[in-house]
Amino acid sequence: MAKETDTVIIHGQPGSRARFRGVMRASLPLCAALVLCGYAIGVLLPLPAVGLVWKGLMIVVLAFALVLATSLTSQRIDAFFKGAAGEVAAAWALARLPGGYTVFHGVDIADAHGGIKTHDFDHVVLAPGGLVVVETKNWRGAITFDDGVVRTGGIVPSADPVAQVAAEAEALSSWLADRIPDKPEVTPLLCFVGDSLPADAPTELRGVAICSDAALTDAILSRCSKALPMPASAYERISTLLKGKV
Repeated sequence: MAKETDTVIIHGQPGSRARFRGVMRASLPLCAALVLCGYAIGVLLPLPAVGLVWKGLMIVVLAFALVLATSLTSQRIDAFFKGAAGEVAAAWALARLPGGYTVFHGVDIADAHGGIKTHDFDHVVLAPGGLVVVETKNWRGAITFDDGVVRTGGIVPSADPVAQVAAEAEALSSWLADRIPDKPEVTPLLCFVGDSLPADAPTELRGVAICSDAALTDAILSRCSKALPMPASAYERISTLLKGKV
């Protein structure tokens, strides 16, 4: 079985990847607008024959493009930082896990089937008897579940979060299968941060555990405490593998 410790072991910084990638991706509209402005200015300056009307129109168009790009950049950065804040909130909850558990924040692994695709997990919990992949959602608006469909503020998100975390658990399971002879079970868990999750929300949907950040520790313990403990060698091997991916 896993080596016992007095407290949970934690690796990685929650939300760091989300903040970095968010700034990089969100800045694309503004960078594109700046490149367009530079190109337009370079075209206009050597052409004195261009009338003042056309030059004025071009300036108005460029100003509008800059304002729009700045607005889009601000909105996207806010969204990514809100997601990072959700990961931090979940990390505080995971820090309350007991000894014998190890938490990895921001795990990034390559696709088990090759190619350039990678998988980025918010949190991976290594329990004495298995693994839990935790996907956090810090959404605005009340969360509802209608006929198995998750909605936030009455709107269906562009990506199904239940299918997302289920795919993440499968990806981690496949990645470990190439490295661990007898890989443990990987449980997908969807964590909603804040008070947006209703009291009558299901605790499981399509094989995915669902909870709020306040109930995150109990949700993990209730699912992992009943599992048979894995050999210490397997626990240490998985810990070493995941530690190298944060």
